[in-house]
Amino acid sequence: MRRASTTLLLLAAFSVALVLAAIAGLRTAPSEELYDARRSTYLAGPEGARGLAQALELLGVPVEPRQRPLYGLAADSVPVDSTAWFALLGLVPQPVETGLLFPATREVSDAERRELMRYLQRGGALLLAGSNGVEECFGMDVVRVSDAGEHESDVVGPPGVDSLPAARYVWEALDAEDRPEGCVSPAVVTSRLLLRTADGRAVAWRHLLEGGGRVILLADSRYLSNRLLRETEAGPLLLRWVLDEAPSRLMVDEYHQGFGVGGSIVAAAWAWTKRSPAGWAMLQLALAGLIALAVAAVRFGPALRVIERRRRSPLEHLDALAVGLERSAGHAAAVRRIAGGLRRRLSRTGHVPRRAADDLQWLESLGLAAQSAEARRAVERLGRVLRERDGDERVLAAAIAVEDVWQALRPADSCRRS
Repeated sequence: MRRASTTLLLLAAFSVALVLAAIAGLRTAPSEELYDARRSTYLAGPEGARGLAQALELLGVPVEPRQRPLYGLAADSVPVDSTAWFALLGLVPQPVETGLLFPATREVSDAERRELMRYLQRGGALLLAGSNGVEECFGMDVVRVSDAGEHESDVVGPPGVDSLPAARYVWEALDAEDRPEGCVSPAVVTSRLLLRTADGRAVAWRHLLEGGGRVILLADSRYLSNRLLRETEAGPLLLRWVLDEAPSRLMVDEYHQGFGVGGSIVAAAWAWTKRSPAGWAMLQLALAGLIALAVAAVRFGPALRVIERRRRSPLEHLDALAVGLERSAGHAAAVRRIAGGLRRRLSRTGHVPRRAADDLQWLESLGLAAQSAEARRAVERLGRVLRERDGDERVLAAAIAVEDVWQALRPADSCRRS
């Protein structure tokens, strides 16, 4: 018993230490968003785009995430709202040495690209940042700056904008044979170069398309990241590009960033358990509890000797009842019950009032009313039995005396019936 108590105390101490370690890890461990490279408005890490969404909302432009594929985008609102913009934020692979994470993302399918082109043909507006395959429909490709062994190139901003980050990616025209079939954007009516590098390569374009569609093409999606929006003038510049179009709202594609419609609560809880320190602590506690139950379920060594207890038989119960009755002066109670039964039988109503005289006084009055000597002698014998205090034969004597009194005093009609 002492060994089992010690084991339980050690297990409890280990569990408490594990929970405290998990809590401390949650408070000190860096957030996963710190290393997430997706340009999502759900992420507040350095590479996320939540800052862009919050800034637009503060400026009066609602931001609505879209968590489903692009199918039916053009038919969602007919006619297409020309003041609403749709943002497709690409994910350009970063160098391996950056240590960024690339969670599960989804590629834009050919059918979705064609649907996006129909959306532009009907007058829709698109903000396209980075590489996601849609830029090929415009005959453009995102390429990395790598001239002279450099990975970045200085940009030439508009007047009054000086501290812009260097560009890592620029636009380059695709060859005719590399352009995808069946995905052709509407014809460009007017085009404006918004941002370029110092050597003249395009970083951002604004196109006005045939049919009223508009598109802003940004090669380097880092300009939308929370880090550059906060540390450089890329944020005000990008907000100026968007606000010059006077948008009523901005729909952001989150489906291809990996934020689709949520699944079951069980799958979400299991995913959280696997990636969270507190979840790992819970799994270890559950495993320790299962091991403890498995160990406690197996008994080692010889069987313990215990006192065998069996149920009493009915005869033993009766014997114990008789002993208890004898020890609690049960004979006097039995004698009183027998005398009370005679008194009820001789009464006119069949019951004895609560405030009636005691049995001895009743017997004296009964003896005075008796007409025969036999009846008076039977009443006297019953009175002597009631006055006695000890003796196991009192119950039998009381029963005999009561029967004699009843035989001597019972009414004549009852004699004839018997």
